[in-house]
Amino acid sequence: MTNLKPENIISPTFSISLIILYIGRLVSSLGDWIYMVILSLIFAEHAPQYIPLLWLAKSLASFFSGFIAGTISDRFGHKQTAMVSDVLRAITVLLMPSCIEIPFILLLLVFITSSLGSFFSSSLNPIISRITENEPSSRHRVNSILSMIMPLAQFIGPFLGTILMQKNNSLPFIAQSISFIVSAISLIFISFPNGAIGTSELKTEKLRLKNLWEDIKFSSKYIWRNTILRSITLSMTIFIFGSSAIDAYEVLFITKTLGLGKSEYGLIISIGGIAYIISSFCNIFVSRYLSSGSLLFFGFLITAIGNLIFAFSVNVITLVIGLLITAIGGTTFFVASSTLTQNMVSINIQGRITSLQEILPTAASTVSTVISGIFISSIPIRYIMIAGAIVIMLGILPALNVLFSFRTIEHEKAKTANM
Repeated sequence: MTNLKPENIISPTFSISLIILYIGRLVSSLGDWIYMVILSLIFAEHAPQYIPLLWLAKSLASFFSGFIAGTISDRFGHKQTAMVSDVLRAITVLLMPSCIEIPFILLLLVFITSSLGSFFSSSLNPIISRITENEPSSRHRVNSILSMIMPLAQFIGPFLGTILMQKNNSLPFIAQSISFIVSAISLIFISFPNGAIGTSELKTEKLRLKNLWEDIKFSSKYIWRNTILRSITLSMTIFIFGSSAIDAYEVLFITKTLGLGKSEYGLIISIGGIAYIISSFCNIFVSRYLSSGSLLFFGFLITAIGNLIFAFSVNVITLVIGLLITAIGGTTFFVASSTLTQNMVSINIQGRITSLQEILPTAASTVSTVISGIFISSIPIRYIMIAGAIVIMLGILPALNVLFSFRTIEHEKAKTANM
């Protein structure tokens, strides 16, 4: 039986380096929510016609930068790339208050900031893998703790942002800029085991356009030839395609279709956030009983059922039930996805692999939002919700393939060990 003493769970999950990483991510995530909510409010007040472009700029930035972010991270060092990304984002965000009256310049800065964010994202998984290199079994718990940070920041960030905005329009941007600097400084104090410094053996090779193209081809083939990675990417893309349509018109569905007020909407979303936090906490312990492959499949199955209940809901009770189930399953699915990738991909190429893995879901999100936007004026909102939920159900097949493939690998390992 697996030893479940608290010290065996807490010790590798709360090392000094990981605690520093948790704090840095919390501060940075708080800043993200502060400034994105304030940006939406500023555009709504000064140039409401540009609001769709605000979210499009973020999506396109993540899509295009994703092709090169992982390569840069792997070649020049994961920790170094993350730090430079934080510092440059601090500068671009600090420039935003002076461009409030110039929407196109503001959108350009959002595009640059989001592009730089891709470089940080492509570095985060390898950093986690490097810190936990001697304790790979702790990765699911570490990812679960990190997944708690986003909903926690989502609760506090918008509230802090509106308070700061009442004082001065520039304060939320200054707060975000400071959060990036704090994140960058925190990375300095993160140490890796075995004397590793988080750089790649490719660092000495001069970076050329040909190298970038070769890395893209290499990463594509690597994902395609690995059944588990291919299935994870496919299931994630399907999920994002379906859920983006649901998320885009969630507020209209709740307030217009179901006739609930703004206060009820806020309460329902808050309940969903609490569910994400609780689910992340439970994932810390449940990983002792279930494999990452099982967690990924059951997480996807649960969140697919939750979205279906949400789409067909007719009152507050069924709505909340659907949202709670979606949150519980979604957290489990994405945490397991990160853990599997960290365990299966060599740290030196993780930046390229994870970066490319995120490109298809990003593209799917943009396409889904555009398609649903075309039909929103001609069909009932509920139909869009149901269509999105049905699309998500299709992702159960690749998620099931992950489970079967993972069990096959584990079975082969057990046979080899017993020989």
